[in-house]
Amino acid sequence: MKILVTSLPDIQRIPIQRPHHLLRHLAERHEVSVRCVQSPREPPRQDAFIENLMQKVDFRYLTEKSANPAIQELRSVLRRSLARELQEEGYDVHLNLNSLLAGPRIATLLSRSRVPTVFDVGDDLPAAFSESAQAPSWIRGLITPVSSLLLQRSLRSAAAVTYITEILARKYRFPGNKSAKVPNGVDCNLFHPAFDPRSREDLGIPADDFLCGMVGHLNGWVDLETPFHALRSLIRQGGRVKMLVVGGGEYLPYYQRMAAEMGIDGAVTFTGPTAYGRGPRLVQAMDLCMLCRRPTPASHASLPLKILEYMACAKPVLSTPLDGVRETVGDRMGYAATPAEFTAAITHLMEHRDAAAEAGEANREFVLRHHTWDLICNRFDQVIRGVISDAAFRQA
Repeated sequence: MKILVTSLPDIQRIPIQRPHHLLRHLAERHEVSVRCVQSPREPPRQDAFIENLMQKVDFRYLTEKSANPAIQELRSVLRRSLARELQEEGYDVHLNLNSLLAGPRIATLLSRSRVPTVFDVGDDLPAAFSESAQAPSWIRGLITPVSSLLLQRSLRSAAAVTYITEILARKYRFPGNKSAKVPNGVDCNLFHPAFDPRSREDLGIPADDFLCGMVGHLNGWVDLETPFHALRSLIRQGGRVKMLVVGGGEYLPYYQRMAAEMGIDGAVTFTGPTAYGRGPRLVQAMDLCMLCRRPTPASHASLPLKILEYMACAKPVLSTPLDGVRETVGDRMGYAATPAEFTAAITHLMEHRDAAAEAGEANREFVLRHHTWDLICNRFDQVIRGVISDAAFRQA
């Protein structure tokens, strides 16, 4: 099968996310060509996972000129030669990953040759765009209505739509006759329970201290201030508690300064940018894993991969209360929105470590049953095969 992928996320530069796992699965079975917007803000990632993926796909940027993502998409779809190129390549199916400009335009051009499009919605795109710090203030009021219209155009251009949470489907009224929930997953072979005392030794964290941790790209959606206040409170109460923050990002210096100003820098370890393959070992060193995200509209519709990766490592999890997370995992984890709630939840787990371990084991069983990438990608395969079969039937 020959698959064309148009992607708004820069697969070569963003942290490992849903698109990478879907593409790796497809590239192991099919011929995959990726046409992608080039991020003007990030250099290519030096990560073995991404480097391996790049070797398996035909990867090209929509334009070699680094510019605003919308400008890059417009430049690509306005080329007169685009229709001829698409026809000559002989694609079997088109996968649109969050591309609201190039994606539907290419879907329309390919539909003339009876090539179907699958539109995968992995985020609340209108909300994410409006929350982006890159958007100038004078245009921010137009972002949500315009991107919502583009989203609806992308939905109409697709033969099938896949999405991660029911919240997204309800909010934007996805057409039920061609939409399927395909949530996020986790590699349970990579993320698994293990105990290696050297993990803490290498970080300089005593084995007897209770270690809270968070893994993620430190951007504007992350909220470390709330758990920092809880950590300071626990330390003042005499608690032997530490925090590990795994990941880089533009907000890393900001949170390092915040920890110092709050007087807890000695209790917080920042790893900085970390390769994806090192993540499991760091998660395994934690006693409690946390998702600390601002409860914005985009966050509420999300299902962060880290939640499932924490669970696969058989760890108890404490999360900001987000609708998409609750929809997926329910009460299998704790939720906290304020410093007092974080403090109470951490204290409870520190005092009931056996119960925390049992919760962690139940978390792994849950993702093994429902959220391995093998299960999720097989469901995704069914959607792709379905639209290709339907297109072939209509041509017959």
